[in-house]
Amino acid sequence: MKNNDFDFIKNRFDSVEPSMPDSLNKEILRQKISSNEEHKTIKFEQKKNYFKPIISAAACFILIAGIAFAANSDVFNTEKISGFGNYDEVNSKITELEKESSVSEGGCGIFNTTLVKDEENVEKPDVVKTDGEYIYCAYFDVEGYTNRNKVYIYKIQDNESEFVSVIDKLASDTDGEYSDFYKINTLFVYNNRLVIILDKSNPMSADKYKRDFNTTIIKIYDISDKSNPSLITEIEQSGEYNQARMISGILYLTSDYNVETNDKNYTIPWIKQNEETTYASSKNIVCFENAKTAQYAVISTIDVETGELSKGLKAVLGGSAKIYCTKDYMYINEYIEGERYGEPERDVTSAMKLNFKNGKFTYASETEVKQYSNNTIDIGRGDMYDSFLYPFGEYYISLGHDANDFKDEIILFDKNMKELDSIIFENECISVNTNLPRFDKNTNTITLPANYYDEGIEDYHYQGAVVLEITNNKIEINDRIKDSTHIINIDCENYYYCPQIVYDDCIYSIYINNNAPDNKKLKVFSYKF
Repeated sequence: MKNNDFDFIKNRFDSVEPSMPDSLNKEILRQKISSNEEHKTIKFEQKKNYFKPIISAAACFILIAGIAFAANSDVFNTEKISGFGNYDEVNSKITELEKESSVSEGGCGIFNTTLVKDEENVEKPDVVKTDGEYIYCAYFDVEGYTNRNKVYIYKIQDNESEFVSVIDKLASDTDGEYSDFYKINTLFVYNNRLVIILDKSNPMSADKYKRDFNTTIIKIYDISDKSNPSLITEIEQSGEYNQARMISGILYLTSDYNVETNDKNYTIPWIKQNEETTYASSKNIVCFENAKTAQYAVISTIDVETGELSKGLKAVLGGSAKIYCTKDYMYINEYIEGERYGEPERDVTSAMKLNFKNGKFTYASETEVKQYSNNTIDIGRGDMYDSFLYPFGEYYISLGHDANDFKDEIILFDKNMKELDSIIFENECISVNTNLPRFDKNTNTITLPANYYDEGIEDYHYQGAVVLEITNNKIEINDRIKDSTHIINIDCENYYYCPQIVYDDCIYSIYINNNAPDNKKLKVFSYKF
């Protein structure tokens, strides 16, 4: 049997939920055993057993299958988690839980190394997206007070870019005077749909009403006409945005809803669309068995083509909105005290999973918790070191940044996390983007977007890339690619910054001028490598 067979059987168990036959009811069985009930027996004439070899073979098969199933115990993990019976039960549980302030009393938190596990057909959001023909860039004006959030659309062709349109006024008209509390977070592009996700916060109201006033705004636009995008729907979800994933045109978004009061008016997560507010039904609210903190992971499911909510708003009490998604399940960790401030007191030991097909929650197995929930690793570089760890063939590659020394570093580990080699980009005329690697297993190379500048003249930038090659447990610079045909004059007074993305075999660099008009706000360069 193959592992895929077990996954198939397990999915069938989760979706069908077979009922227990009455004859196997524990009370009926107990009565039969205690009453020493005798059963009628029918005697048959003894005949030669022609099937003994077949039975023996079947027994062997069952034994082998049993061992195989035991090795894949997830097949039997069908423990369903039921929602609450009513809101009174929810509120009663919340009174038992600890309240954690949504305002951090600590510093900036501890940086760490995150193990990256990309899933096929599960898309992550970003501040810059492209379909290969157009660039979509999220922009936040750090110096403004109104109309600070925008999305720019540029057409890219032959290493040049052309302004097409801008989507602005993303703060709703009724809250226009508080638009400085909105901040654009990230984007998705799916066919002719653009999804914009924003954070909305009002800490003064949080103090006044003793509740978590942070909310998440989702705006979906029709971009069939790139020059004139039109709003399809706007959705507001309770809680601070945490993560989102896109699977075949379905948006799964999670937010952290922190309950700071026992006031029943503010204990149930909600979602608002077209000025209509809907609260999560009690049956769609589940709770970790050992929950300690009054913290929800709020989960919405949205069809981006139609803009419609589906399967009802769900919430996990005692859960963390830091999720992991495969194409079939969403894994929701238990909330660990201190996690909000970046300093969880321990590792995750329990997680739930949401079946996308039937909308049911079950507890994840121990194997799944190890595989999907604990993705933070200490590589011994200290608290102010932030990096991403990628599996790559026989190795792990760490792409990190040391905030103490302001340097980028690439580290090569074996599969046992033994450090083999490293490269530090320090005091060089180059800035490497360690968040956007492109791996090529055929050539054993890693390509990273980069900015180059002439020695002593940091105001002049060239776009490009660095190509790293792994040979004999060593990592070396194979090539430094620099597009010298495009020189970007960085005027520090206008506060340029430059996010980059890799799409197919092109690198796109975006330079932004805060003081320029909309049609000249961005300079977008593409470079084929």
